[in-house]
Amino acid sequence: MKWYAGSDHAGLMLKRPLIELLRGFGDEVIDLGTNDGASVDYPEYGDAVGRHVAGEPGTLGLVVCGSGIGISIAANKVAGIRCALVHDAFTGAMARVHNDCNVIALGARVVGQGVAESALSASGPRSSRVAVTRAGSIRSWRWKRGSRKPDALPVLRHVRGQGHGDPDLQGR
Repeated sequence: MKWYAGSDHAGLMLKRPLIELLRGFGDEVIDLGTNDGASVDYPEYGDAVGRHVAGEPGTLGLVVCGSGIGISIAANKVAGIRCALVHDAFTGAMARVHNDCNVIALGARVVGQGVAESALSASGPRSSRVAVTRAGSIRSWRWKRGSRKPDALPVLRHVRGQGHGDPDLQGR
C-alpha cells in the first residue's frame, strides 16, 4: 500500500512514529512535510496530501495536526477525498470499513502515540461501496415537508422537557 503523509508543526512528533509503523507493515510512505518544528499552517499539508491521494487512485493519506479537525477539513476540500478524523481503533476501522475513507486524520494533542497507532492499524480493508455511493450522491438536504436551503435550516435547540426547537421534530 502507498501512503502520503503530512502534518503541521503540532502533529510532527506523532506523524513520525506513525510513518515508521506503516513502513514496518511494508507500506511505502511519502512524507510531504513538515519536517521541522517551525510553526506552519495546517491547510498547506492537508491540501497537499489530499491532492496526491486524489491524483493517484488506490493510495491512502495520513494527516496530523494539533486537534486533527483543521487538517481534516483542509483535506476534505479536495475533490475525491474522504478524510475521517479518528480517535481510536473503532473509529479508525469504521472510517475505512463503512465509509471507505482514503485519508485518516489524527489530533496529536488529543490522542497519544499508542492510541494513534491502534487507530491507524485498524484502518484495514474497505467494505462494499453502497453507503459511500449513497453518501456521495447527496446533493442537498431535504426535509420531509419540502426542501430548504442548508443555510436556512433551523437551529435545533434542546430545552429540557421540550425536545427540539423545530416544531416538526417535537417529541423525537
